[in-house]
Amino acid sequence: MLSDAMLQALQSQLTLERQNAAIYDALSASLDNVNWSGSATFMKKSADEERTHAQKFTDYLVDRNCVPIYAALGPCPVLEDDDLVIYFQAALDREKLTTLAIKTLYQDAANDATGPDSQTQQFLLWFLAEQTASERELTDAMLELNRSDNNGRLILDERYGEAK
Repeated sequence: MLSDAMLQALQSQLTLERQNAAIYDALSASLDNVNWSGSATFMKKSADEERTHAQKFTDYLVDRNCVPIYAALGPCPVLEDDDLVIYFQAALDREKLTTLAIKTLYQDAANDATGPDSQTQQFLLWFLAEQTASERELTDAMLELNRSDNNGRLILDERYGEAK
């Protein structure tokens, strides 16, 4: 059985993952609004990945005999800019926040008041690898976008629509 503190931390991470999906959906809609359809598709696929992450947390909580609680989500940022860099920077910032949350959760599992929770630590290893890959993908996108002029960004937008 999970300690109360670990249960609350996992529930918080579940909410964070659900909020990530909503934020990526909002970024996708905003990008569609300013006609960056390839990047909108990229963000939509990212939202789907975040929903998968949330489902993994839900399944883990159920496997540990806990009832997942679906907390209300806060509002998502609305961007109305046509600069792709702003959208990808927002996504990268969110991934960095999520990485920090997963690392903290991993440490909390190691230092749980009832003793190390190795099951939760093992569960979180996949997420740590996933976060590393996500941050790398977005960092690379930022480098490409910052090195590109508007014509280059049109080409990158098309490529982002085919990615993932």
